[in-house]
Amino acid sequence: MYNIRLFVPNTDIGVTLPINPRELRFGRVNDHKSADIVGMGEIVIPGKAGLMRFSIDCFFWDGSKVLSEHSVSAPRPTDLTNAIRTMQTQVQRPGRPLQFVAEGIGVNTLVLIENFEVSVRAKQETDRYYTLDLVEYREYGAKVVEVKHVEVPREPETVKAEARSAVIEDGYISFPPAPSAPPPLQIGQIVDFIGGFHYVSSTSASPANSTPRSAGKANLTNIKKGALRPLHLIGLSHSGKQGSNVYGWVDEQTVAGVLTEAVHIAPPPTPPRADTRPEPTNPYVTVAGDTLVSIAIQQRSKYDNVQNTQELLDRNPYFRSTDISKSLPPGTKIILPSGGPSGVGPSQFTSRIQ
Repeated sequence: MYNIRLFVPNTDIGVTLPINPRELRFGRVNDHKSADIVGMGEIVIPGKAGLMRFSIDCFFWDGSKVLSEHSVSAPRPTDLTNAIRTMQTQVQRPGRPLQFVAEGIGVNTLVLIENFEVSVRAKQETDRYYTLDLVEYREYGAKVVEVKHVEVPREPETVKAEARSAVIEDGYISFPPAPSAPPPLQIGQIVDFIGGFHYVSSTSASPANSTPRSAGKANLTNIKKGALRPLHLIGLSHSGKQGSNVYGWVDEQTVAGVLTEAVHIAPPPTPPRADTRPEPTNPYVTVAGDTLVSIAIQQRSKYDNVQNTQELLDRNPYFRSTDISKSLPPGTKIILPSGGPSGVGPSQFTSRIQ
């Protein structure tokens, strides 16, 4: 014989069947799959084990009158059926199964009530006949796993993708286009200077001026990759156009773009201008210590007229990136206009290099 109990673990809610059923059926069905192989016929592919199921057909006997004569108390059939019904409808739920124990046959497992039917028979109105079907309960829940990042080799030309937010619409996931990489910087480009200090050389630690230069368009005239100030800019305002007033070496982060090795972009060829002026006969030969500023002062002209004169820059492009206060090589002939050094006025000073 075996003692059968159905109860809620760690509580006093449950029942012990007062009468053992004549038969207790239990077993499981595996989820096998079948397939038809050409030339062999049907085969079976083993599947996972199904859940254990239990089935009990029995009754609760109302022996209260007989047992009372012997001073023995027993639960009424309605109390037993109500207890099972309460466990079925109010107690069992995900994460809180019932415990089913059948001593003598080695059954002790977590279950859920799958079906509970009660019937009443004629002339036995106080007894309750029932069918109780149970199914095995398996613990489940979210499992925490550790996802390890695996670096996938990429082709050299592959651009590293930036983090982007996914867009979910109508059940589909899409990603906005990745932002394009800024173009590489090249000599001769007109770039956007965001503003800041400029320096007299690519290695200078202190700015050339105490006032930052304005933001705006500028011409990229030189690149020294790896230098402290790798980019040389001349703002468009120096050529009479709207742009920055920067004139010197600047930090890389002040210019939009990607720094590459210096690549010169040749400007479009321009036809040479015919020089219709008479050949001057009064050259000025520079001596040690001469600068554009000192010559301009000596000739009673404004130094910026000397620096910016189109003829001087056409004849000697070296002065485009030369500090106007830098000493000129001794022996350089600067041809002054007719009238001689003493007859040159501030608005007439034009010089040419021989």
